[in-house]
Amino acid sequence: MDDGTLRERLWQGFAQLQTLLGGDAAGGVVAEEAGIVASFVPGAPDSPTLNAAIVVGSELGLDRLEQMRERWERIGVRRWGVWVDGANWTVTDTLRLARMRVTTSSPGMAAEIDDADLILGRCRCGGRLVRLLYV
Repeated sequence: MDDGTLRERLWQGFAQLQTLLGGDAAGGVVAEEAGIVASFVPGAPDSPTLNAAIVVGSELGLDRLEQMRERWERIGVRRWGVWVDGANWTVTDTLRLARMRVTTSSPGMAAEIDDADLILGRCRCGGRLVRLLYV
């Protein structure tokens, strides 16, 4: 599996995580369209983690960015964010044009399961049995 495939899977995983986080949060709604997964959570107006868009496609137009900003504003969200692969210059240029700035990055990691040295374990946490996966 090449790095491009792993990177694509990583960002699809981020998008799925956003769907879980935003969709399960109080009053959260997830919108998926044209290479963008965004969550809108009025119950967490200061959480750019819950109120965020993940760009998995190759483009994000200024008009789409403005539509999301207006939607977050309508529901009272004060802080929101956009997550994108830093190598996606088309999208990062759009974000700079919109006067947004990079505040953090998430260095994801990926590997083929067959190539990973895995150790399965268990621990008891708060009365629950939790399965652990170590790489």
